Amino acid sequence: MPTISAHVRLLPAGFATRTRRSTESAVFTVIEGTGEVEIGDQTYQLSPRDMVVVPTWAASRWKAESKLVLFAYTDRVVQEKLCLYRELCE
Repeated sequence: MPTISAHVRLLPAGFATRTRRSTESAVFTVIEGTGEVEIGDQTYQLSPRDMVVVPTWAASRWKAESKLVLFAYTDRVVQEKLCLYRELCE
């Protein structure tokens, strides 16, 4: 059974996501671009080669100042197979 999923996300310049919480834990690496991420009540500036961890059920919101390319891996796939995955978008 696969336990880790990996993917690349592209956020266009000026794009901002909605605030999101989920049961997955995720690790992100900035491949290209700049922006910021809000995790809980903390805001972090992003630039290439930065790494960010979004823990289980932490509220997160992403904003791209320039085209932002992120590589991510998560434990979502195993949680879905075990019917444990939950998500809340605000």
